[in-house]
Amino acid sequence: MKRKENEFLDAIVQERIQHHYQEHHQEIQPDRSRFLELAEQYQEVMTHLNEADLEVVQNYQEYVFNSSAAVETVLYKAGVLDGLRLGILVRKLN
Repeated sequence: MKRKENEFLDAIVQERIQHHYQEHHQEIQPDRSRFLELAEQYQEVMTHLNEADLEVVQNYQEYVFNSSAAVETVLYKAGVLDGLRLGILVRKLN
């Protein structure tokens, strides 16, 4: 994909993500009490780890979070491109 096309697509994706977040943020909020319960348990476990083990867990969490975000972005971009291509196809058929 050309650089300008990629920048354009990035801008569209960011705008659409923001739009959908604003529209659906109540639906995607985690159960606050469950989150707090798990966070407390997590902190308790983490206090028992030595520095090396703590670093391993933190590196793993960061990797999983970043990987998930990257996959979601790629799939969202693919969906946007697919939608644009489908729109072009429909216009050609009319």
